[in-house]
Amino acid sequence: MSPVNSEKKRCYVYARLSTEDQHRRAEYSSLESQKKVCKAYIASQEPNGWKYVTTIKDLSSGGSTDRPGLSELLEHIKQNKVDVVVTTKMDRLTRNIKDFWTLYEVMQEHDCQFVCATQELNSTTAHGRFFINILMSFAEFELETIRERTRAKMLSQAEEGLWHGGRSPFGYERHKDRKGLLIPHKTEAAVVKRIFDLFVKLGSPAAVAKEINGMGYRTKSKKKTKFSKWTITYILSNPLYIGKTTFGGQSFDGKHKALIPVNRFNHVQKMLEKNKQTRTGPTQNKYNFRLRGILKCGDCGSMMTPSPAKSGRYLYYRCTRVSKYSKEECKVRKIGARAIEDAVVNKLCEIGTDEAVIKEAVRKANKASVTNAKTKTRELNALKKELKPVQDSIDNMIRYVEKRGDLPKAMSDRLPELETRKEQLETQIQRLEFEIGQLKDYQIDTELLTKTLQDFRTIYNELTPEEQTRLLQLMVQEVVLGEDTLKISVFPLGDKKKPLEYLLKHPEFAESDKKRG
Repeated sequence: MSPVNSEKKRCYVYARLSTEDQHRRAEYSSLESQKKVCKAYIASQEPNGWKYVTTIKDLSSGGSTDRPGLSELLEHIKQNKVDVVVTTKMDRLTRNIKDFWTLYEVMQEHDCQFVCATQELNSTTAHGRFFINILMSFAEFELETIRERTRAKMLSQAEEGLWHGGRSPFGYERHKDRKGLLIPHKTEAAVVKRIFDLFVKLGSPAAVAKEINGMGYRTKSKKKTKFSKWTITYILSNPLYIGKTTFGGQSFDGKHKALIPVNRFNHVQKMLEKNKQTRTGPTQNKYNFRLRGILKCGDCGSMMTPSPAKSGRYLYYRCTRVSKYSKEECKVRKIGARAIEDAVVNKLCEIGTDEAVIKEAVRKANKASVTNAKTKTRELNALKKELKPVQDSIDNMIRYVEKRGDLPKAMSDRLPELETRKEQLETQIQRLEFEIGQLKDYQIDTELLTKTLQDFRTIYNELTPEEQTRLLQLMVQEVVLGEDTLKISVFPLGDKKKPLEYLLKHPEFAESDKKRG
């Protein structure tokens, strides 16, 4: 790693506090105390040019790197604004050794040091790196221990018949004095009973959701969202409502009052299983929906998913918002599957007759190929430049051994690191050289492409349904169905940045399917 400017080293303090830290009341278990210790350490290094810039804080677990403060810190490092990152302890940055090395590599790439104020570790020395590895191993072991204790505690609570989750489930609330004990909620308990009654009557979670939402009831979430058919299904299948607690696939007798009789609950489970068999069979095994995953609703923005009629004769794409709630939630609702798929195929066939579109697409594709080759060539030259001093250092050590015998400890400690880095660089260089060769050879012939696109329908019709689906997924970015229009975004040559967009009217493709239920 390149030396940092000795005249002025910009120091960023990183402080993190999790719920566990607050509960354990550990040393430096407040953000302010961490900041204070780190600033004092930076002040002690002022003769070496260290200067405090700012403190970045996080209130979250160290088990994940998905933290706003850490993301901000990394962004500053990548912009070369940070010379030294200072924390009180290693585990403030992360408790996972793999995550640490990922973060550490980013620091190395941007000439940034890492220092722990209370552990006197410096990432620029072999001694410091050795202890960083050991401490990270202990930090990861401690996190796994915490997880195991948490799981054991949750299992113990479930075995005792107590609630072991976070927010109390719908229909219940927590007892004010007895921790983990659930008691029926005054209004929600009645709603749960009504949900079971309605399902026995209507036989459909979606129909129950519509009825319950129409009555003005909402879920227990912070935003008080509507009930979806998935929320209803979860309630209907949860043994909590017959007085059971569960954990890790095991069931225990709960201490809370049951809201639903066992015989009614069992009857509902049989109905749900029957619905599941009816629903999953045809959709997943019998039909091939070619626009799965790329067809969106133009009214509400939801995805449109395969939905065969009960008879199996008619195939549709249905808006997921309608599936989750009710028909009133969206104006588009559903469309005949084969009609909309044929419209997309017809438009792809038309591309082959538009000579100007083909020439422009070829020009962009070939230009992109040349640009990519130049970019990768710059990357290749940079890697070769980085490899040279690494190889020189290894050669010098070999000559040292030939002349004087064993290497000094400092050199011996550094040799494996150099050899590893050399292997990484050589692998990256080999990969880039291959990719550059491929890009230079990649030039599209306009005449050949025109003939291929003109024969698209013939080629398409000869494919199996599964192959037709894969081809459409490659060529089409997105299909958006509106009330009276259909927008098709096409990648004629894999140019993902600038797709071609076409707008169709319903009469052009689905006169018989304009009526949507």
